[in-house]
Amino acid sequence: MQLLKRQFGKHFVDLLNKSPSLTADIKEMRKRGIRVRRSSRLAEAYACCNTKIITIGKKNASTVYQLINLAHELEHLLRGLVKGNDHKKLSLKRFVQRSLREETNCYVRECQIMDELIAAGVKIPDFLLKRYQKYYRGGWQGIRKKVLKDQVCFEANTTYPQLFAQQYDEMSMMK
Repeated sequence: MQLLKRQFGKHFVDLLNKSPSLTADIKEMRKRGIRVRRSSRLAEAYACCNTKIITIGKKNASTVYQLINLAHELEHLLRGLVKGNDHKKLSLKRFVQRSLREETNCYVRECQIMDELIAAGVKIPDFLLKRYQKYYRGGWQGIRKKVLKDQVCFEANTTYPQLFAQQYDEMSMMK
């Protein structure tokens, strides 16, 4: 936790420690050699399975939002269903389905972590609370429906199914 404290500050680690699930994920992350870096240029986050690096943006991002982003990206790397070479083994349809299931699981994990933070008395920013309520209302299936139709926040006018099909095509062209 000392490295995270240096990167993100004491408040970040204090909030992280209020979530037993995320604390356990951090321990597992360390065992698997997954690293976290911080970017001042981004507001969002992303994970790279090949390098085992999660990048968390801090631009205009609250500490809670950064924490939720970390939980989401850790879900991809710790329990993700899509691996770097799956495009060689799966059809486009199967790849997109598996990717959608994984993305849904990541949003479910966000809700689980927010549950723990709320129970611990952490103030959740309004925009995150609205997203939490919107996603959480319908359980896994409700979240799945949102993932199917929502636009990817960092890719304008692109839905998750479109993004995953595009990723499949790009990976298939690489040798």
